[in-house]
Amino acid sequence: MPEDWKKGNVVPIFKKELFSCFKISVLFYFFKESSDKCCGFVFQGHEEDDRKVRRREKNRVAAQRSRKKQTQKADKLHEEYECLEQENTSLKREIGKLTDEMKHLSEVLKDHEKICPLLHCSVNFVTIPRPDALTSCLPR
Repeated sequence: MPEDWKKGNVVPIFKKELFSCFKISVLFYFFKESSDKCCGFVFQGHEEDDRKVRRREKNRVAAQRSRKKQTQKADKLHEEYECLEQENTSLKREIGKLTDEMKHLSEVLKDHEKICPLLHCSVNFVTIPRPDALTSCLPR
């Protein structure tokens, strides 16, 4: 085994594969005279390595697909969150406007009650209690 490999100067992904090729080359060198023993063993090791490489590649592609799907799901949730935040802000603004309008109309009604001839008429003996519109409509 070359000294660079022992020191770890080879990229980790390829280190194992290069070592496997090195082993096969060494085995082939030692067994080249008896080709019937060598070929079966070398090709079997080579096929196993090919299967490992194909399985590793398949697993890598599956992991990429999984990460992409997870990212798309997170993006979709983020977009939904932003839409709901905008809708919530808009509804709060509308509540504020409606509350201001209700306060204004309550003030107009109170001012009108002071001068309304129908409410101060002497024929009207029964006063009907009216709940304060402002307090009955506001959220608790």
